[in-house]
Amino acid sequence: MPVLPPTKCAEFGCKNPCEKGKSLCVDHAPSILISKDRREFNKKYKVSAWDTIRQRQLSTMPLCQACLINKQVNQAGHVDHVFPWRKIGEMAFRKNIFQSLCPECHGVKSALEKKGIFRHYLSDEVKDYSIKDYQRILYENASKTDNWLYS
Repeated sequence: MPVLPPTKCAEFGCKNPCEKGKSLCVDHAPSILISKDRREFNKKYKVSAWDTIRQRQLSTMPLCQACLINKQVNQAGHVDHVFPWRKIGEMAFRKNIFQSLCPECHGVKSALEKKGIFRHYLSDEVKDYSIKDYQRILYENASKTDNWLYS
């Protein structure tokens, strides 16, 4: 199939080809700015403790728990905190219930979190919690070791 030649950069005097789908070349395109808050958020996930939690969860449950409930099989790529630590506090980063999700299901769950709904995909059902349920659910799951880590 024929392909159109790349267009020239829209910056005056520049003859470099622009990026695919963009109007500017690499040299003139604005750099992506990462906010200070996002940088701090990302630091939490660049520690060995999180690597251990993530590896343990994905080795225990390599498939997306939400897809399995819907009778689909998808590989999980994300480890999700059932209760988002940003809403509960730093301690909830490690003291939480974790679940394996594919990127699509993780996005759906993250959208629900903005509404105050914290979804937990169990082996045969879906449970929705609120922020008030955090302590109770942690206590109830203290004896379970299959999908959470309490440190």
